[in-house]
Amino acid sequence: MIGRLCVFSRLARRRTVYVFREFCAEAELLVEDGNKSRSCKPIRPLYFDFQASTQLDPRVLDAMLPFYISHFGNPHSRTHEYGWYCEEAVEKARENVANQIGADHKEIIFTSGATESNNLAVKGVAKFYHPKKKHIITTQIEHKCVLDSCRVLENNGFGVTYLPVQKNGILDLEVLERSIKPETSLVSVIAVNNEIGVLQPIEEIGRLCRSKGVFFHTDAAQAFGKVPIDVNAMNFPFLFDDSDYTQSNIMMVHSDISWYS
Repeated sequence: MIGRLCVFSRLARRRTVYVFREFCAEAELLVEDGNKSRSCKPIRPLYFDFQASTQLDPRVLDAMLPFYISHFGNPHSRTHEYGWYCEEAVEKARENVANQIGADHKEIIFTSGATESNNLAVKGVAKFYHPKKKHIITTQIEHKCVLDSCRVLENNGFGVTYLPVQKNGILDLEVLERSIKPETSLVSVIAVNNEIGVLQPIEEIGRLCRSKGVFFHTDAAQAFGKVPIDVNAMNFPFLFDDSDYTQSNIMMVHSDISWYS
């Protein structure tokens, strides 16, 4: 196997670490002791972090290349053809996304990234209902940006319940139902976990939340395009999607504030 052998000596301990590398015919030895080391020639590493981000899909490149090179206008510039063309393209994309999840195009909001999308939903609902409702429910296996949002709200006087999952990674719906209080404003449960791949029963969770008059938010980054989604049938007032194949930091939030009207 192509590889590079690294041996580290620190605090009277020695450990051996194998770091597999591309374009290397044999293992090389690196000995490090404190600040003294014998460095090896730079070798391009193999990439094993595809669950975090992936290379650009060639189909996405073909679709976006005209906007990177020739049709690069600001879609909000409505005084010239470049802006008109880009605005039309953005609205077409909005309609395509809406059709994929059974939503109205007016309910689709494009954001700058994953963190903004989840912050917008979690903090937005919490602050809207404050101080009437000051309780949020989530799980212990949520994405870091959701957990961080909840911790920020905790520091601002909100109560947050972090529900554990069962041995199979699935949230116990009976535990969730018992955790919902009159002052609960939001339940946030990830649709498909980005690390262990478990699929939560989001349709049942959405139905439960609606019966209790509680908003339901789901991070569907790993579900969109792979698992059929209908925001109305599944009772999603807030759904977040992150397209890792675009490399463009464009994310989507579905928001239907008339959900409980």
